[in-house]
Amino acid sequence: MRYLFFLVLSNSFCFGQIDSVKIETQPKFDAEFRMKIFHPIHFGSNFLAESNKSNFSFGLNLDVLEYRNFIFGGGIDYSHYNVTDVTRAGDVKTTKLKNFYINLSYKQPLTDKIDFMPNIGVGYSVITYSEYRFGNQNGNNFRIGFNVDYKLNETLCLFAGTTFIYNKYTINTSPEFVSFYDNSKILQLIIGLKIY
Repeated sequence: MRYLFFLVLSNSFCFGQIDSVKIETQPKFDAEFRMKIFHPIHFGSNFLAESNKSNFSFGLNLDVLEYRNFIFGGGIDYSHYNVTDVTRAGDVKTTKLKNFYINLSYKQPLTDKIDFMPNIGVGYSVITYSEYRFGNQNGNNFRIGFNVDYKLNETLCLFAGTTFIYNKYTINTSPEFVSFYDNSKILQLIIGLKIY
């Protein structure tokens, strides 16, 4: 009888431990909203780098799913440029770039208040010229970067980071001009606020 009691008791502890492990490893739906401003730095031989001057820009991001410190979300970046060389950019005054994307981050706590969060993502890009009067271009974007989050309280967090974005656009022009207009390389220097 003692052995039967011990067997039942040990089984209930085992099941209790298994259940608690399952709870900890279940995906968690928990929205975290980021608002950011950034300065896009363009480089390389392409039309955005050589024919436009970037202004401070802004973006929004919503993280919705967390699983074992991996966080899935998406967002939009909006950048505004003044055209500096009409011979290459055309007879337009402004250029606007919108990057829509999904991203995957990994939360690595460094202290109780600071998290290091590398991230990667892919998305869709649209460039418009002077309020659509001169058409648009679209393409894809690929991104990699990191944020460092500093928790202010239970609902607010400051963050800073950097993201490298490679855009590949669809273009129909003479072959010798394709490589100048079909891509852009952007480094974003970011600061922002996260709301839990």
